[in-house]
Amino acid sequence: MNKHIYIYGINLKNESEYTNTINLYNENIKTKCFRTQHKLIYNIPLVTFNDSIIFLGNRNIIVAFNNDKIFFEHYNPSTILSSLFLKDDKLYVGTRNEGAGMFMYNTNKIFNYEPLIKEYTAAIFNDREDNIWITTLENGVFCIPAYRFTVLNGNSPLNGENVTILNAYNNGLITGIASGKLFFYNGQFKELTLPECNFYAFGDVIVTAKNRFILNIHTSFNDMIVIYNGLQPEKSIPVQASIKKMSYSEKDNRLYMATHNQLSYMDMNTDNYQIVTLTNNRINTVYNHNNNLLYGTPDGLYLFDTKKKYTSELIKGKRIDAICEIKNGIVAGSNGFGIFILLHDTIININSRNGLSGDFIRFLKWDSIQNILWAGTSNALSQINFSNLSEGDYDIKILNFRSGLNSNIINNLEILNDTIYISGNQGITLFPKHKLNKKLELPFLYISSITFNDKNVVQEDHNIFRNVKHNNIEVQLDIISYSFTGGITIYYRLTGLPDTSWKSTREQNIRLASLPPGSYKLELKAGNSSGSYSNITNWNFSIVKPFWQQTWFIIILILLLLLLISIIAVLRIKKIKKQIKLKELLLESELKGLRAQMNPHFIFNALSSIQSYILKNDTQNADYYISRFAKLIRMILESSRQNVIPLSDEVNILKLYAELENLRLSDKFDFVIDTSRLSDPDTNYIPPMLIQPIVENAIWHGIAHLNNKRGKVTVTFSEENNLIKCIIEDNGIGREQAMKLMARNNYKTSMGYQITKQRIELKGKKGSSVTTEDLYDSEGNNSGTRITLIF
Repeated sequence: MNKHIYIYGINLKNESEYTNTINLYNENIKTKCFRTQHKLIYNIPLVTFNDSIIFLGNRNIIVAFNNDKIFFEHYNPSTILSSLFLKDDKLYVGTRNEGAGMFMYNTNKIFNYEPLIKEYTAAIFNDREDNIWITTLENGVFCIPAYRFTVLNGNSPLNGENVTILNAYNNGLITGIASGKLFFYNGQFKELTLPECNFYAFGDVIVTAKNRFILNIHTSFNDMIVIYNGLQPEKSIPVQASIKKMSYSEKDNRLYMATHNQLSYMDMNTDNYQIVTLTNNRINTVYNHNNNLLYGTPDGLYLFDTKKKYTSELIKGKRIDAICEIKNGIVAGSNGFGIFILLHDTIININSRNGLSGDFIRFLKWDSIQNILWAGTSNALSQINFSNLSEGDYDIKILNFRSGLNSNIINNLEILNDTIYISGNQGITLFPKHKLNKKLELPFLYISSITFNDKNVVQEDHNIFRNVKHNNIEVQLDIISYSFTGGITIYYRLTGLPDTSWKSTREQNIRLASLPPGSYKLELKAGNSSGSYSNITNWNFSIVKPFWQQTWFIIILILLLLLLISIIAVLRIKKIKKQIKLKELLLESELKGLRAQMNPHFIFNALSSIQSYILKNDTQNADYYISRFAKLIRMILESSRQNVIPLSDEVNILKLYAELENLRLSDKFDFVIDTSRLSDPDTNYIPPMLIQPIVENAIWHGIAHLNNKRGKVTVTFSEENNLIKCIIEDNGIGREQAMKLMARNNYKTSMGYQITKQRIELKGKKGSSVTTEDLYDSEGNNSGTRITLIF
């Protein structure tokens, strides 16, 4: 219908109370005029429309027209219309005296009026979830859920009876009811002929060819197999067993039967329809799978190889009542354990804990086009949608009476063209397949009340509670959701505690017990069985600590403690400073004493050398030695007045001292000092005369006793971890030989090494050390000594 065309009312040509004319206007310009068969009463009409059709209700007349003509006019003189409402392909009609009903319409065709309620109807409308609501004058409000199925009861011969068999056949349905009538339905019901028998109940029905199907009937004495050609019975065969399920093999034209005491088949190729027994056990169901047989028993699921006559067990210890084939696998329905999906070597179990509507499976149906498995349970219908079955990726929706089914007891399901038919104990219901994926509106959740320690509080953006012995909060929730596709689940989590995971509940109140003081945020959302979730509702609150746990009190307490600690610390520091001062004075006295011991020691040795030259009348060397000795004494005296001297000064002292000692030993050794690894010897400071005693030991206890080679003393300086590393290495006779000579000649132990070690220990930094290493040649003989100083 052109969106610019509107109905302004019924135009009266005369002052009369009645008219047969309906005028359409476009912005006050009359564009169309229609004449009705029945007279319209002059009042404001009931109007509802969509893009192509307008429905007009006037007291007891309903008129439907498009841009061209009136194509439907319904008149009921005993009816007084109260409301009209058009939704999708349904026209809902409300009356004052005959309740409410519904017309179906399709492409300018109105058909199948179905009564809904008998109460006085005030109004009909839909909500945001497309549920239909009918308000009455005295009996409340009725709701037709959005998932509502079309019921084939009405004036049909089913009349709300228990439909026990349902099977697709020749673009229609074979259906039978418990009272013993068989029908073919393809828009209209046609009753089919049954053979003469003492009918008890219908068993199973299967289609064997395009125009043939086989029906199983339970009689008072035995079972009967009836072969239909088209819609007429062709052959009736009695069977001495109670048949539970049938399966047909087109390849070998065999009818396999699961009975109360055996698995057998009927050879349809013979005139006498011979029955052959395969196994003597109670068989609940049978399914022809790739010309082999899958059958379920009270003890499990088995596969029978029809060629090798071999049986293998697939599922053990579970009663199997239903079997169907899916893509790349088999599904078995159990009695009490849900369904089992067999994929290659993997078995996946889906049960009520995974969302299935129940664990007792009545039937299974696979929709290969939409990859949906339908499972009928003892109390609902489960729709299992597979996206990646091998990864266990599926979701389950539950359809039941609240979803719009006319019963929770479901016997079977068939898919014909784009329509799903469901049989149960209240007849047959149907709905288009496209409604399966209809997105429902999100539930709306809000907080209705809050109690803190059993006292009601008013919800605010951020509630603050005073800490008491027990901090218990109870939040009462209300949910607005008119989708009856299953119960509503509430999901919540509380941030502010270590565990912030989402939790779920079916209750509409959440209790938070014994909360410690702190700031919290309660997040809430509601979800229904279709996988729709509401927006998250947040509530922020805080539980305030008692004053002795408050920050200001703790700060004051800390400040007082800090003040006390500071007073104690100041007194302690003063005492420690006095102790440190005394220790430093003592240390300095010890260092001076050690230097005083070392300097005379060196001078005594030097004077001994000069005396040796004089006694030998070697005046030239004595004069040279005295001048060099005087220079060395001057340098030593200058350095002795200082605690530390530049490393370069220490190197000069060592060079001058080694030169004097070499003169004394008649040029018996080479002396090498390496400072190349230092960044700047002038900026590195060390205690005076620290290295000289070690060099002296190397010369007099190592080099002086060499007879077969020239001696060598090497002093190497480097930097390591902000410390100076000094290695003094000689190629003398080694410590072991030196100790033997000293013992033989009654020499006193050298004080130089001990003096240097004490000085480093008293004045050294963290990481300082003195180590000694004996050197050996390739034959294992002593070949010198290496002393490493780190200071």
